[in-house]
Amino acid sequence: MTAVVAGPDGHNPGAGLYQSQRSVSSSENRHHMAVGEPQAAAIAAGQPLGIPGSDSRAPALMAPMSDETLRRIAILLFPDVEELDAVGPWEVLSYWTRKFPEDGWRVDCVSRDGAPVQCAKGLTILPHFSRDAMPPVDVFLHPGGQGTRPLMEDEDHLAWVRKLSAEAALTTSVCTGALVLAKAGLLRGRAVTTHRTSLDLLAELEPTAEVRRDSRFVDDGDLVTSAGISAGIDMALHLVARLHSVERARQVRRGIQYDPEPPV
Repeated sequence: MTAVVAGPDGHNPGAGLYQSQRSVSSSENRHHMAVGEPQAAAIAAGQPLGIPGSDSRAPALMAPMSDETLRRIAILLFPDVEELDAVGPWEVLSYWTRKFPEDGWRVDCVSRDGAPVQCAKGLTILPHFSRDAMPPVDVFLHPGGQGTRPLMEDEDHLAWVRKLSAEAALTTSVCTGALVLAKAGLLRGRAVTTHRTSLDLLAELEPTAEVRRDSRFVDDGDLVTSAGISAGIDMALHLVARLHSVERARQVRRGIQYDPEPPV
C-alpha cells in the first residue's frame, strides 16, 4: 500500500484494512492520493468521494459483520491525555458503531488499570477496560497530550504498545501519540505526522521516518497518524471510510454535523 496523505483541506481516499504491502510515495504533493484499481475505477467514473475536500469515491471494502464476529477499536486513555485527541475520534467512531451496529464494529476506551482518568484540562473519563481485561482489538488508537511525555520513558508502556501494535491490524495515533509510537520503535521508515509543534521532535526521535509536515493525517498501510488535536476527527472519518465505506463516513460526518467553518 502506498502512503495516503490528507492535506489541510482533507483530501483522502479509502483503503483496505488488511492490505499488507506498503511503499511510501516520494511525491511532495500534500494532496497526493494513492489508490488501487477499484478506487481508480471509481475515480474514472466520476463518482464523488464524500469526505470533506475530496472529489472521488472509494468503494465499500469490507462487508457488514455479525455480532458473533464483532471487530473492536480501542482508544487509549492516560493521565493528562488531551481531551479532544481521544474524545474527537470517540464521537466519530461511537456514532458510527451505535447508529450502524450492522457494520459489526465496537469502540471502547482502555486505561492501564481501568480506573477513571483525568485528562489534560480536568475532564475525567471512565474507561471500559483495563489493559489486562481488554479483549483483542483490531484497531488501536493512541492519543496525545502532555501525558505522553512520561509514557515516552515508561518501558512497560512502550512494551505494551509494541505488543498491541503487533496484534492489531491497524495502529493509529492522534497528535503527540506519534511520539510514543516513535519511542516504541514503530515508526522506522514510515510516513507519519504529528502536532505541528512536535514535528521536529518526531523527526529527531525517528530519523528514518518521513515526517509529513503539511498533512492532516497520513495513512501508511497498517499505520495511520494524524496532526494535532482536531485532526483526529478527520482521521477517524477516514477510518470509517477505510473500515467500511466512504458512503458510511459521509453519513457519520453529516450525523455529527461536522462541517468546519472557523469564524477566525
